Amino acid sequence: MKYLNKNIAILIIGLLSLNVSVMGQDVQFSQFYSVPTFQNPAFVGAAHFDKFTVHQRIQWPSLDAKYLTSFASYDTYYKQYSSGFGAYLVHDRVGSGAIVSNELQLQYAYEMHLSHVWAFRFGLQLGYVSRQLDGNMTFPGQFDDQGFLGGSSPIADVNARNYFDASSGAVVYSNNFWAGLSSNHMNRPNTSFIDNVEPLPIRWTFITGYRIDIAKRRDGLAKSSDHSEVFSVTPTAHYKFQGKSDQIDLGLYIQYHAIIAGLWYRGIPVKKLEKFHNNESVVFLAGYKWPRISATYSYDWVTSTLSDVSTFGAHEINVTYILRPLPKQKPTKRMPCPKFYVH
Repeated sequence: MKYLNKNIAILIIGLLSLNVSVMGQDVQFSQFYSVPTFQNPAFVGAAHFDKFTVHQRIQWPSLDAKYLTSFASYDTYYKQYSSGFGAYLVHDRVGSGAIVSNELQLQYAYEMHLSHVWAFRFGLQLGYVSRQLDGNMTFPGQFDDQGFLGGSSPIADVNARNYFDASSGAVVYSNNFWAGLSSNHMNRPNTSFIDNVEPLPIRWTFITGYRIDIAKRRDGLAKSSDHSEVFSVTPTAHYKFQGKSDQIDLGLYIQYHAIIAGLWYRGIPVKKLEKFHNNESVVFLAGYKWPRISATYSYDWVTSTLSDVSTFGAHEINVTYILRPLPKQKPTKRMPCPKFYVH
């Protein structure tokens, strides 16, 4: 009976998760600072170099309702146009492939220099998304205490859903501070596989951070095997809301020479959603920075009611590569950029 109850619990959790995806809630990444162009198109080209990023998220790996999300992006900057250009791809699988989504987003950002310290950026994004649903999914009505009863799924004949997606964003920043606001799904596309469902709500995202330099190299220069910031602490905040759902990530990350560590809390514990406290997870991060490459790993420790089930949390791996001039080459003069990624 204990084994049966556990399976039923996993089934319910999985179905709830699938329901969220069917209704069109967005992919989320715990390392939001490692994929800035996913959060806000205004960050495209902010490094002022060619930048490549690959990112993998594995959420709840022990459950059939696990999420597998792959992300890859490229962005660059053209000084003569004061503009950044970029694109990213996302491949998302939910519930052992029950829902598969693929999206391509093209991005543009324009940079304005407000002073010798401050800059403002505005970004636009246009993409195409394809979602497919496995019509062989099972639902609660097909089960009883004895197990699976059989029968057809209520959505057995569902075609793929394809749609265009439009977003925009803005960010203001200096060498140590950044704050940005973005609006995703401004055209409110219909993403659902079920009739008579509201279009995808607009997702509003606010992101901010401030890097506190505790110690720097005395000469102010960075060698090819070192960094000018010897020791820095960066508090960050990331708030987003979409439809009836909202969430905040609060925490900080620490950089000591090339070593990176971070700690974040996700949720709004004083708020309830459907009688459940909005208390999701604590995120731990560790990473390392080379002159051109950074690699980071994070783990989500579940603190919600899902902690009663062995989900094995969520894992993310990020690799970012910046094609910057060699130490002997004179770098392109550029405005200061927020350094929450390799720079």
